[in-house]
Amino acid sequence: MQICFTPGLWVSWVWSGKLKVIRQKGREMISQKKKWIGLLFVLSYSPTFAQFSEPVLKTSQRGLRYQEIVVTAKSSVESCFVFSCTTKIVPIRGLLWLPEKSASQLKIVVFSHGAQGPTPSRPTGLDPDQAGLVGEYFRKGYAVLMAYRKGRSVNDLPESEVSADDVESNSCNADLRAGVKSATADLKAYLQLLSTRSDLDTSSILLMGHSRGGATSLAVAAEGYPGVAGVINIAGGWMSPYVMWGGNAGSVCNPAFNPVLFEDIGNKLNVPVLSLYGSNDPFFNVEHIKRNLSFLGKRASADYLIVEGADHRAHLGAARPIWETKQTTFLQLIGHR
Repeated sequence: MQICFTPGLWVSWVWSGKLKVIRQKGREMISQKKKWIGLLFVLSYSPTFAQFSEPVLKTSQRGLRYQEIVVTAKSSVESCFVFSCTTKIVPIRGLLWLPEKSASQLKIVVFSHGAQGPTPSRPTGLDPDQAGLVGEYFRKGYAVLMAYRKGRSVNDLPESEVSADDVESNSCNADLRAGVKSATADLKAYLQLLSTRSDLDTSSILLMGHSRGGATSLAVAAEGYPGVAGVINIAGGWMSPYVMWGGNAGSVCNPAFNPVLFEDIGNKLNVPVLSLYGSNDPFFNVEHIKRNLSFLGKRASADYLIVEGADHRAHLGAARPIWETKQTTFLQLIGHR
């Protein structure tokens, strides 16, 4: 059992004085002669509880080894009373998939998923051996952490990456910067926990993410998080220039947010990046993709491949040989070859 304390500041003003009743033009008015006596600060703590257990090694139906990894994250639901606001601490769960133990520490890929969609959803398709590019790294002998954020993890609250309103988190009215901050905090919580493990090489972590997870991975890398060696960004971006769910499909929606975010990332990013997109991505057209990627590579290597005909999933198809060449160069740059 872990107890998490959230500080709140209570301010109490103590006053004394005399009440004088004044009748004026048929109205009663009350005035108070106030005398300041003191300013009282009371530091209060509101405990919240999260139940944890040591990771247990389990075996999937297909015979693959994994552990459930539980970390704490700040809830997007905030309760306030007078001068004090309390943010609950909620558990979020990731799955760490472990290949057969090698003689040395395992290299690790930390994978971040995309947006949660209109409503929170439980993780599905957890087996990394069936999960596209990240599955390829698992088969190469990497440990793979599927780092589920709020809205995709298992908890008792309606969570999103922006607000308690799950649909609003994907609307044009959402506080997008708050969403990025929330997502990066969740990812860093997993990375912090991984740093305590002796069986993983956390001095050279490969971040990989799809869609909103790609943007999250880039943002964490740009912060210079210790041990992050590089990023594979698959169809990354925080918000489509078009409405993603419901509403007026195709209408312009925060078209400048991704370029601003990518420019901010590019100004700080010091590790290599390899990006993969599809030319038929319904959320990001080629012009938008190239504009975002143009901001990367200012301070470190940044290569990309836009697969002709591929959609938001960026399936490689006939472009696989080109990707393999770029991927080999990228892995050499981060010291994984």
